[in-house]
Amino acid sequence: MLLSLGFMFILISCGSSIEGETTRWENSLSEAEAAKLKYNNISKFIDEDIVLAKKKWEEALTIKEEKAAIDKMAIANRIIKQTYSLVSEYEKNAESLERSINSIEKIGEVNITTLISQVITDAKSKIADSKVKLKNNTFETRNDFKLLLDSYKKYFKDTKNELDEFKSALDKKEKELEKLNTTTNTQESSSSSTEKLDTKSQVSSDIKCKYCKTLNSSTNVKCKNCGAALKD
Repeated sequence: MLLSLGFMFILISCGSSIEGETTRWENSLSEAEAAKLKYNNISKFIDEDIVLAKKKWEEALTIKEEKAAIDKMAIANRIIKQTYSLVSEYEKNAESLERSINSIEKIGEVNITTLISQVITDAKSKIADSKVKLKNNTFETRNDFKLLLDSYKKYFKDTKNELDEFKSALDKKEKELEKLNTTTNTQESSSSSTEKLDTKSQVSSDIKCKYCKTLNSSTNVKCKNCGAALKD
């Protein structure tokens, strides 16, 4: 009994259960149909995935041993995703690159180098071009489609890394400048305080003439106003 409960706990904790695979299957079917509508030019590849996946799923339903059934269901879920998951990955990479572009554009043109400005321009053009091709190109084979997405995947990731490194260097430079300004302000404040103390010290060391009340430097022997002796 305890062993059975332990086995069930392992299946649930790993996300592998008949209920879990069934939920994934239903979601995958829905996502596959949505991808077909969005990218009609690759619908034939998605249809092929669905047919093969459904065959595996039906086989899984005939298996009485739970673990074997779950394994077969997992295979069906992987098959149905093999085309539209590539599109999902492409979309995520494109969105990630767009976020990097936006984060740099927010800092203002004055801080963007000519090289990075050109990289951003090229990236925007590449993203726009990829969206058109992905929706309108005719792909004879699944491999043609995959090769196109692989080329965009590499470009998007490489360009994002370049932009992120530039942004990171810019942020570092800004922090160093803030630190320098803070240090300079502290030094100026300290210097100002020292000058005030020196002035106060100088005033307190002056000698007041006991006859005419004139303030005289501590080095004076006679009052600069009346000539009286300042020290007895």
